[in-house]
Amino acid sequence: MPGKFGAICDFGFGLMPESGSGGGRHMSGPSAFGLVAAGLYCAVGAVAAIAAGRAQISGQVPQHGRLWLLVALVFALLALSRVTMAEDWLREWLRTELQSKELYDRRRTLQLPLALLTMVAAFAGLFWWFATWRRIAGRRRERMVHLARLALVVMGALIVVRVISFHVIDGWLHSGPRLNWCLDIGSSLVAGLAALRYASMPGVRGGGG
Repeated sequence: MPGKFGAICDFGFGLMPESGSGGGRHMSGPSAFGLVAAGLYCAVGAVAAIAAGRAQISGQVPQHGRLWLLVALVFALLALSRVTMAEDWLREWLRTELQSKELYDRRRTLQLPLALLTMVAAFAGLFWWFATWRRIAGRRRERMVHLARLALVVMGALIVVRVISFHVIDGWLHSGPRLNWCLDIGSSLVAGLAALRYASMPGVRGGGG
């Protein structure tokens, strides 16, 4: 039962392991877990939009408002993707294209470099993130904005590796504490809580507080 429950949740949170026979799977509509994820994304997007408005009203640097608007847009698109199952359809379309071009049996020669490139880019982004985090110590608003950047980097990398669907990475996302859920829900909560904290800060001009 736990294995079946985990498989249902993985499907709901956007992780469809690659099929051993190369066939696609029937997708009738978003699962309950997918709809829950869409609701979470909508909440994050709404709070980010409030933070963007707060940044403008309180006279913060323009970069803050633009970043929060980007967060709101990204999570609105993620919610739409969950409801329409766009990520799942894209993965199935790529599979079908590989099969039609007789490349499916050699898909790992394409998946591996793409997966490695994504992971290298993600780790480079994390290195930059930590270096910047140390420089903005004591600047609460800047740190909330920077947390939102972290959420975008993690979510972006997660979506790319899920679409690539390299079997080794799929195994990591499936196993143990369900890394897929932790990264997906975790990055959403980080973005949402950072936006909420930013929006609740007293309005001081300049963005340094």
